[in-house]
Amino acid sequence: MKTLYFIIIVTVFAMHSCVSTTYYYSTLDSSDVLVGKLHDGNFVSFQDSVRIIYNFYGKDAPLKVNILNLSFQQPMYIDWSKSFVVINDNITDYEDDDSIGIGKIDVIHPQSDVNYTFFDLSTFSFYNQISNKEYSTKKINKPNKSKKKVKSLDFLEYNSPLNIESYIAVYTDKNFTQPTILNNRFYVSNLMKAGGDILPSSIIGERGDIFYNKNTKLTTFSTVVGSTLILTGAILVGAVSSYITDQLEE
Repeated sequence: MKTLYFIIIVTVFAMHSCVSTTYYYSTLDSSDVLVGKLHDGNFVSFQDSVRIIYNFYGKDAPLKVNILNLSFQQPMYIDWSKSFVVINDNITDYEDDDSIGIGKIDVIHPQSDVNYTFFDLSTFSFYNQISNKEYSTKKINKPNKSKKKVKSLDFLEYNSPLNIESYIAVYTDKNFTQPTILNNRFYVSNLMKAGGDILPSSIIGERGDIFYNKNTKLTTFSTVVGSTLILTGAILVGAVSSYITDQLEE
């Protein structure tokens, strides 16, 4: 029975050793003259009688939007069927999100705001197009005051690996004659690559201009370990079978 326990422990350890985790932390900026950045990293835009706040914090950049009607008398209407996001030249309709639905028009009353949480914007591995040699090395401070080396790379808008542009159609009359398009754009200005021991909660807090991607894969060592696991599994099955047989014969 001790042999059986030993085999189980070795198997679990070997499986754990095969996995490598890398975190990619992206910082967003905007060259849009209508967009400003607040102290908490959220982006704010004022257009006509509308204020929009954008927040991208979280895994894979979940888009969170707060829309405020600044008017004191006039309600406004958001036509989601004419609203969309462009991600690296690929268009995604806002109404494709389950929280919106096809053909929906929302009304926002005077001096009122509405919060929306949409789809993740960076579910694809945009960071894979960057080779390791392009990064530079820098040290960051962890909460326990220790320093940790990470890879870092800065971008301008024209060479950024991820560009995001939002278009939201708004009406200020019930006839829906001509929408005003609220257009804002953002881009990744810094990408930081860190090991699995540098968790998001330890370095980025909940800033609205930072999101992260988690990449988990098998290590190069896994080919050898994989073969070992197959053999170990066979031994484990044999050991369990032998143990059960011995118990039955006693």
